[in-house]
Amino acid sequence: MDRVVKRKHKVKKKKLITAILLLVLVSVLGIWGFLQIAENNEIRAANALIEQANALVRQAIEERTLAISEQELKFYSEEKSFVHSFADFLIYVDEELVAHFDADKLKEAVIKIHAQIDEFEVDKEAVFEDALRILSNQNVRNGASTQNEYLVILSEVWVPDETLIGKDLLGTFYTYFNAGQTGRNANLYRAAYLINNYIIQPNAIFNMTDNIGPINASNGYTIALVIRDGEFVEGMGGGVCQVSSTLYMAALFAELEIVQRRAHSRLVGYMPPAFDAVLSIPTLNLRFRNTTEHPVIIETIVDFRNSRLTANIWGTETRPEGRTISFNSVRVATTAEWWTYHLYKYVNYNGEVTRSRVNVSAYRVERADEITYEEAVGAEHEDEGTSDNEVEDDEYEDEIMHPEEIDTYQHQFENNN
Repeated sequence: MDRVVKRKHKVKKKKLITAILLLVLVSVLGIWGFLQIAENNEIRAANALIEQANALVRQAIEERTLAISEQELKFYSEEKSFVHSFADFLIYVDEELVAHFDADKLKEAVIKIHAQIDEFEVDKEAVFEDALRILSNQNVRNGASTQNEYLVILSEVWVPDETLIGKDLLGTFYTYFNAGQTGRNANLYRAAYLINNYIIQPNAIFNMTDNIGPINASNGYTIALVIRDGEFVEGMGGGVCQVSSTLYMAALFAELEIVQRRAHSRLVGYMPPAFDAVLSIPTLNLRFRNTTEHPVIIETIVDFRNSRLTANIWGTETRPEGRTISFNSVRVATTAEWWTYHLYKYVNYNGEVTRSRVNVSAYRVERADEITYEEAVGAEHEDEGTSDNEVEDDEYEDEIMHPEEIDTYQHQFENNN
């Protein structure tokens, strides 16, 4: 009897163990199946997210490609202009929305344009570099710009004018401009073009605004950034003041008589303080007299390859050899509203140095919350000057200056006669 009971007990125990094992196996299989389903769902969800992201990237690439394709490069000269779409040079836009352009196609376009210009020799390398810079800057702007047309000046290969052969360089000065500011540079080029090779007879007065005006679209000028009433706004002809300022310094080195000149109301980045000359037709002008006994010739060179503007004054040299001239500006007064600078001329001859004051220039103090010239990139004030700049030259000994008030601008420029 006991054996039968024990055998039945063993059978029940085995069945229980078997049932438990089956239950565990079923549970494990169920959990594994659930995990597989969950994993598959996660994979599908991840794939869906990836596909969604890829779709967004494709859409962004399409929109970026379309936006770039709608923009144009206008190759411009005084005589002709040629328009190309950015799409003519676009290879593709990658997943980081960086546009890739075909430099070889751009070179071919510049060569074809050059072949259609008969009036002068186009500086193909400078034009190519300027256009390629504009295209490359698309990746910096990354679609933020609303500008649809970009100007590329068909600059001329500089060849010395025959009228300058045998002439002496009386005065020269150069400044740099921002190659990316195409509208401003077009105005700069236009103003420089209009005064290039201008001849000033003895005792005659050169009038800047008479020769570059009127400042309007029909005279070849365009919209660029200017400062008006302390604010940066778009205005016609922004950039011409760099031409007048550069020419002003060349005239000072040539030691011609300055009849009219005024400083900007704010400091400009392309010139040291007191070296500049503002223009605003008809009130503010640059005028100087040819005080030599021979004609003088103005030459302007706009070097787009090196982003440099040069003004030369040629004539007949009568000043003694070994005589050097330099200019230096000094801040002599500061108030809450204005900085006042003196521009000094130094003449070194036979070991003796004399100094005379050329002008007095006042500039509004830049406020901490105000956009500076450098931040505006190429903007300048062409509305009004704020200083009485023309004063009679006086000797160094007549200047009363306190050392603690002096802030010498270190950029000195020399001209050897």
